Amino acid sequence: SSQGREGKAPGSMLLLLLLSCSAPPAPFVTSASSGLRFVSSSSSLHLLPAVLKHTGRITLEQTLRLRGGDSNDCNEFGGYQVLNNEMRESFDTVMKRRFVFMQSFLIHGGVSGLFDYGPIGCSIKNNIVDAWRKFFVVSDGMLEVACPSITPHRVLEASGHVKRFTDLMVRDETSGECFRADKLIEEFCDVDLMKDAKHSNETRREMMMSLKARAGSMTIEQVEDAISTFNITSLSTGAKLSKPLPFNLMFKSTIGPSSGSSVFLRPETAQGIFTNFKRLLEFNGGKLPMTIAQIGKSFRNEIAPKQGLLRQREFEMAEIEHFLANGETGHVEFCKMADVEVCLFSRTAQERGEAESWTTLGQAVEDGIIVNQALAYFLGKTQKFLRQCGIKAIRFRQHRATEMAHYAQDCWDAEVLCSYGWVEVVGHADRACFDLQMHSEATDVPLVAWEQHQEPRERRVVQTTID
Repeated sequence: SSQGREGKAPGSMLLLLLLSCSAPPAPFVTSASSGLRFVSSSSSLHLLPAVLKHTGRITLEQTLRLRGGDSNDCNEFGGYQVLNNEMRESFDTVMKRRFVFMQSFLIHGGVSGLFDYGPIGCSIKNNIVDAWRKFFVVSDGMLEVACPSITPHRVLEASGHVKRFTDLMVRDETSGECFRADKLIEEFCDVDLMKDAKHSNETRREMMMSLKARAGSMTIEQVEDAISTFNITSLSTGAKLSKPLPFNLMFKSTIGPSSGSSVFLRPETAQGIFTNFKRLLEFNGGKLPMTIAQIGKSFRNEIAPKQGLLRQREFEMAEIEHFLANGETGHVEFCKMADVEVCLFSRTAQERGEAESWTTLGQAVEDGIIVNQALAYFLGKTQKFLRQCGIKAIRFRQHRATEMAHYAQDCWDAEVLCSYGWVEVVGHADRACFDLQMHSEATDVPLVAWEQHQEPRERRVVQTTID
């Protein structure tokens, strides 16, 4: 279970918990000199900051517009209310005035995509990290590592990030301003739909809704065709746009004064886990399955970061890698998750224009919607964690083939409903053996596990030689 990436940015759990939590029974939080503390209420953790209890003209109820009730009410999202744009701006103003968070280096003009957390923001973030560690690492007996953020070029070249960790970018040919292509198309569709708010042209409306839904999974040719077909221009100046080009999202640097060794700031925490696989397996007594976790900073050079904390260039990432023996797809604890109900937005439903559907994880695996029990287990585990944090409107959206990360065989995003719509907060990917194979081939170090059998087993192997 790990952060997938193909034109996606991680959602900030801090902001989403502030905007999306369901109202808990009082008292739900206590304030202290050190910041915010968890208070248990019906075995749930509620992370709303006490500062929101008294915010002058904006009260907690006015600001959050949240729905209470039992978590079983979540089967329908119709009753779930989120902030409108006006209330969100008021909420952001309160957060900044109270220094929960603030744009970094503001006295020097600020930098997009970089944020400072104040005392309350730090307390909330630390509480979330602590809760995540207890819920996943401690509860499941995982192994935890801490690896450097600076990663050599050869490591990320082997993993495929140097070549494939990209977003499509277009440029305003008049001003030179750069836009992320899929987000520009989505904004264009939103503007077009607002112009036709009365739905006078139903065909046009359906076309725009379909285009917006496909924007995140388009190939470079499809993006270019959409820009040409719908005459999409720069939303800032109305000028013509350049052809889309891939832009690598990793920050590049060098090590030492000679500048002979190229490095990147890591875009994900997973690679340190893979490169330490051999030692971790030895530490685990050579046994599989084995689950490794890491919490730390990751960096992504976003083309045009917007939506506040939801799209950052430097952020905290909590990541898990679960290793299984070859051919094994089960999970020893799956029986505890089999009856958990989840809202799934499958690849097939998206392609057919259908809505999400509710089912149990056991049924989804049986029907082949989710590829295996191991992946389904972590979907269920994630939903339970988000629910304990107070988030109710949760769905899992499956990646289409065109948006799948280069390492993934199957990928599901946990999305939560907030004032920006459905926003990804967790990615779950079946990476198979891709990463271990790539690093093994690049280093000639066998990253494999050995299994001893009671009786010898014979296998027929066909090996070809090309002269």
